[in-house]
Amino acid sequence: MKKLLLFILLSILFISCQNDKPELDTKNEVKQKQDSISNELEQEFNSLLEFTEELKLKPDIYKISSQKKSTITTKKGTILNVNPANLKTIDNSKLGDSITVEIIEATEKYEFVLNNLQTVSNGKILESGGSYFINMTSEGKQLEIIKDGISVQFPKISEKKMELFKGNRNELNQMNWKPLQKDLKEQITKSNSINKITTEEEILEDEVFYDYENDPNYELDSVSEGPFTLVYYKKKGTLNQSSKKLKNTFYEEIKLLELGWYNIDHFRKFTTTIPLTLNSKQKINFAKIFLVFKDEMVVLDHFYGKKSNTIQIPKDVEVKILAYSINNIGLTFCELDFETNQNQMEIFLNFKKTTKEEIENAIKSLKN
Repeated sequence: MKKLLLFILLSILFISCQNDKPELDTKNEVKQKQDSISNELEQEFNSLLEFTEELKLKPDIYKISSQKKSTITTKKGTILNVNPANLKTIDNSKLGDSITVEIIEATEKYEFVLNNLQTVSNGKILESGGSYFINMTSEGKQLEIIKDGISVQFPKISEKKMELFKGNRNELNQMNWKPLQKDLKEQITKSNSINKITTEEEILEDEVFYDYENDPNYELDSVSEGPFTLVYYKKKGTLNQSSKKLKNTFYEEIKLLELGWYNIDHFRKFTTTIPLTLNSKQKINFAKIFLVFKDEMVVLDHFYGKKSNTIQIPKDVEVKILAYSINNIGLTFCELDFETNQNQMEIFLNFKKTTKEEIENAIKSLKN
């Protein structure tokens, strides 16, 4: 009798376990599917971030001595006075024989978009007068500024009153500019052209100029002989220096205490803003969207799918949208012009399959 009871009890337990198994399997399958979707979304999002990095312009490179002061004049006229005594490696090791200076100068709208630079400070819209990236390394080791900093003169490309901002990126790699409470004042130099000076006289300070000679976008203009040789270069397709007198205007010299991105801006105040909702005609999860103002140096950056797709935008401005996404059909792109002439608007973006080259060409066609 006891054996019979034991057999019945074991049979009940076996049937119960068999009945529970499908439910457990279903739960595991659902979880695996959710994990798979989550991984796919994360991969898609990361691919979009990586593509945005691929679009960035490469910096111009300058090599200077680590043993003496150097003055660098960049392609667009920025002047840096570098004293190696005001630099150190982040691991406190000795500087190498040379210092590598990386510089990016964004003064055109397309350069802002390619370098992923929006003109926003803590949610407030800025109008830019140029953005500049400065970095320094020595034998591959990152440097940082100490003591008195490095002296910089930025070219003045806007007549509006500007101040200096320092850039930092958020978790979505979007730029935010922090005001440094530094108003920029104009200083006019005597120089009236892009030039390169060479002399055999031994000097204690190096003077380094952008290598126009090997830049296919520039050509030799004229050579002036004297105590030293003065070589003029001009951008191809422009008037020569003798028929087009240039007056380079700069801001007064300022001291930078950190390397990284800097922006010359002023807060752009608008009377009225409207809600703009961005949607897609296709099913997409994420998209990088730039809103570029036609008549001003203003660029806004929105990450579709990561934040609310409704943003506030000034009323009565002409805007060009440049948006790209990466999904199951590959790289897609949308370009759209519109005017914010209503009290609220909804825009539907039509993404089409494209290539990296086509996106770059569309961005480079932007005009200031």
